[in-house]
Amino acid sequence: MLYLTIVGTRLLDSLRSRNFWRLILIIYGVWTLFGIMGTVQYWANSMGEADFQLRMMMILTIGDAWLKATLTVPVVITLLSVHQRFARWPQRIAMCVLLFFAFLTAHVMVRPFVLPFVVRPTMPGEKIPPKQYPYREKVDIALRSFALSDLMGFSCIVFVFNAWMYAIETQRRALNEERLAARLASAELQVLKMQLQPHFLFNTLNTIYNLAPQNSRKAQVMIARLSDLLRLSLDHVSSNMVPLQQEMEFLDNYLDIEKTRFEERLTVVREIDPEALDAAVPNLLLQPLVENAIRHGISKKASGGTIEIKAAKQGSRLNISITDDGRAPGASASGSGIGMGNTRARLTQLFGQDFTFELNPVEQGSQVVIDLPFQSSASIVQHEEQIDERG
Repeated sequence: MLYLTIVGTRLLDSLRSRNFWRLILIIYGVWTLFGIMGTVQYWANSMGEADFQLRMMMILTIGDAWLKATLTVPVVITLLSVHQRFARWPQRIAMCVLLFFAFLTAHVMVRPFVLPFVVRPTMPGEKIPPKQYPYREKVDIALRSFALSDLMGFSCIVFVFNAWMYAIETQRRALNEERLAARLASAELQVLKMQLQPHFLFNTLNTIYNLAPQNSRKAQVMIARLSDLLRLSLDHVSSNMVPLQQEMEFLDNYLDIEKTRFEERLTVVREIDPEALDAAVPNLLLQPLVENAIRHGISKKASGGTIEIKAAKQGSRLNISITDDGRAPGASASGSGIGMGNTRARLTQLFGQDFTFELNPVEQGSQVVIDLPFQSSASIVQHEEQIDERG
């Protein structure tokens, strides 16, 4: 009973599948091709003096081919039902042999009822009426006449079916591998992002700790702004890509904390192309880079300094630069730190080799240059929603 239920479920799924109906059309196409070949063969054998009219030839050949195609449909449905049940080739071959004999039997028994049974028509001027054959003899003649052609056609159908199933399974396997790779990449990105958040939080809390004995009011302001910043980050904790505008809002909150600490010693200049604000960028891309510039550049100068943040769309690319006039990057800021190394790893996960990430010395400090493919944030959100639906 359970087996019948499973088979029935698979049959219903197959009938609802577009691929199933494409396969049925292919089956009718293959058998029609056999019918046309039969018509051509009969016509060629007649040497221009056909015993049958062309219309009768087409009825006998193409009509027979469509009969076989119709009888093939339940064969294909049966193959679909047992394909997963019989995983070994000997079992499948045995099943195909049984199905062929069932198909051949059905063909030779049904054919006399749906198609004219003609051995040789009465020749012009011939007065002897054609012989009338009983049903049993019709079946016997059909069996001897069509066994070989049925075997050839049935073998082609089995080949088409297995090729079709192989293509479906290959496509399904590739899709599963793609989903697995996407989930793995997403998990790796989440791990990298989780490394950034404790790193940033530790540095900020350490700053508050050092500031509290000196200026409790400033420490309170920093705690309040840190709370706002963490709340903003939690709103998008699951997003790998966010609009640049949102990333800039997060960065502004972080810079408010740093300005509370540095006051007039920290100046921030922004040159953001409005068209670039819609670009999708990795979540928490800018904050660790700006933090790196402040920690290794601005904080080392008693007079403080300036951080310049630029972003612009150039063709199909997004260019971002972060420049400080602190001091040239040393070994600690050359890419071995958590912020820089983590950012490079995340960009590799998201863009492969299709990005540029460089830290270079400039006249009075250092500059981080990032070049990414320009992607609309709306398209990224839609893509992530599709992945969630598939997953």
